[in-house]
Amino acid sequence: MQRNILEYLECTAGRFPDKIAFANEAMGMTFGEVSQVSRNIGTCLLKRGYQKEPVVIYMQKHPHMIAAFWGVVYSSCFYVPIDEEMPKFRISLIFQNLKPRAVICDETTCGEIKDIREFMHWCQQGPATYEKRRDMLLEQKQAVEAEMARMSQVLDMIRYKCWYYEQAAADGNEDRLHSMTLMDMPEEIRRAFENGHK
Repeated sequence: MQRNILEYLECTAGRFPDKIAFANEAMGMTFGEVSQVSRNIGTCLLKRGYQKEPVVIYMQKHPHMIAAFWGVVYSSCFYVPIDEEMPKFRISLIFQNLKPRAVICDETTCGEIKDIREFMHWCQQGPATYEKRRDMLLEQKQAVEAEMARMSQVLDMIRYKCWYYEQAAADGNEDRLHSMTLMDMPEEIRRAFENGHK
């Protein structure tokens, strides 16, 4: 009887070592590969003295991320996954609360981790770094605002499409809608259409 996810992995890897366990558009990993990579990660963490503590996993969505999860469990630590798309300020807060000694990242997220660690280092230095911290947060604010504007456009496009197909369903066809001008639309829908098509 399998009592935990590690026993499940070992059992499955023993029975189906060459079967694909996880895959994305670019590559896949067999159960045997996942098992080997996970053990290597666990061994590395143990040799470096990490036990029963948080290990942050900050990676792109990829089969290697799953192997990292299991690797952390092998080391007797617990993993804390962080979404790569999360604003850096929120990630910095998570780091400040967890104070992790170990972070598993990839080539894409490695540079961002350096920025986050730098921000945490500034926090420890006190008032002398207030302006540096402010500048980093202003940069993040601009990035978040730009993303919010983009998502607002997507949401308005969805609002317009929902209204469009409600009307088409009620009419039984799209004839009236095809001949409709912007001024014929309800004001709220017109604003959504215009914003969604910027």
